[in-house]
Amino acid sequence: MQYQINITFSPAGLKQIYAGGESVTVAKDLPNGGGFPIAWLTFRPLQSNQVTWHDNYSIYTTATPLVPGAVLSMSSQTGTAQPGWLYSFQSGIFEGKAGSGSAYSTLNLAAPPYSSVFGLAQTAEINGVSASAPVSATQVPANDQSSFTPGEAVAIFLSMVRNPGTVMDGGFANALTLDLTPQHPMASVVYDELANAFRQA
Repeated sequence: MQYQINITFSPAGLKQIYAGGESVTVAKDLPNGGGFPIAWLTFRPLQSNQVTWHDNYSIYTTATPLVPGAVLSMSSQTGTAQPGWLYSFQSGIFEGKAGSGSAYSTLNLAAPPYSSVFGLAQTAEINGVSASAPVSATQVPANDQSSFTPGEAVAIFLSMVRNPGTVMDGGFANALTLDLTPQHPMASVVYDELANAFRQA
């Protein structure tokens, strides 16, 4: 299933954003994912912007510390993960085992006391350019399991973050939340420079 957001700016709005050194930031709403909020996508906008993605995910792990401001580097990653499967991480790689359900699960079998960050990653196209980055992250101790149940709700806001996969340190000021569904997979958004916020068109 493809999802799409069209984001429009006025010339005055663009001048305001560029003068402030801000970027458009998109974060996924993972109601059962836990962990820290992650800046999934960041980009410098044009007047008309299109962000598209499919509801496909991979599971990744990183040795990057899970602290605000850190940019998560995906050290090992599955291919397209299957919901309901359990992906065991051992010897530096993931191996999947078929299962059932809608969650994406991982088991950290790295040698104790090794604890690492795991999460879901997703690929999107921003104005025709492909970008893949983490959408969630949580610490998983050795011999422990974690599950992620993603949704296609997204939060759109401005921030000073430049790199996708950056760990955020809290909520999203003036964020517009879009709850996309298979029945409503597309939304159009405009930036209101007077309110310094996004709103649906």
